[in-house]
Parts: sequence; structure tokens; C-alpha cells
Amino acid sequence: MKGRPVRARARALHPDGTPCLDGTRRVPRGFTPCCAAFDRLTRNCVYDLRVEWWGRHRRWFVRLPAPTATTGLEVRFCPHCGARLGAR
Repeated sequence: MKGRPVRARARALHPDGTPCLDGTRRVPRGFTPCCAAFDRLTRNCVYDLRVEWWGRHRRWFVRLPAPTATTGLEVRFCPHCGARLGAR
């Protein structure tokens, strides 16, 4: 029996038209969070506090909302538990 094709769920958009990243994450392969709070930071929207792994730089960054480019501030320690962040 043929069914309708499955469509990917459309991501929500911010008022400026950029896609919302809430629920998505950018972490290194084999990532294990140091605490539950940091795990949530890796899944937040950029308009909340969002932490991402940038493989090109091999470092963690707090992602800043910018409509034209990806910008961020490097972080080396978890803001919640104080654990040193690395590639793990």
C-alpha cells in the first residue's frame, strides 16, 4: 500500500527569517556532557544561551545571534559545574 511521502518537519523561523536552532546541536563525536545543564545549553536557541562545538577551531563557543554570519565567544569551562571543556 502506498502512503503519502513523509515530509521533514519544518523548523520554526525567527522574526528576521533565520531558522531557530532550538533542539538541534553541534557537538563532537562521542560527546558526553559534564552536567545536565550543559547538555541543555548545547540544544538551546541562539537567542537563549547556546554553546556549540566548532570543529574547524576544535573549541567550544557561545553562539551569538547574527543574521549574516556565525559569531561566538570561546568558552573553556562549563558555566554551571566548572568542568574544563574539551573535545572529549
